[in-house]
Amino acid sequence: MSEGSGTPPPARVAPYRLGYRYSRGGMVPCAACGQPFPQRRQRGQYCSDHCRNAAWQQRHESGTNRVRLAERRCAHCRRPFTPQRSTARYCSPRCRVMAWRIRQGAVGQ
Repeated sequence: MSEGSGTPPPARVAPYRLGYRYSRGGMVPCAACGQPFPQRRQRGQYCSDHCRNAAWQQRHESGTNRVRLAERRCAHCRRPFTPQRSTARYCSPRCRVMAWRIRQGAVGQ
């Protein structure tokens, strides 16, 4: 048809009004219980808040998120210590501050 026919162009319709909200990823199995559910988000893994919370509890109670770090020696006093973080170099704030003061030349003058 020609432009002057008087028919308006088709209106834009929001995707959620067309039902895409529930069919974005199709049916996928829940990562916790295994039941299939309509994936609403691209990264959706769980069918409900209950399953999501149960999976979180299981991960955190079992300790799988915490990595046990090997014992190492303090860079200042040379005593062995078990670090809380992977980047820890000193056994205590006191040793860290003393090492910083030595580097700055503030101690021993």
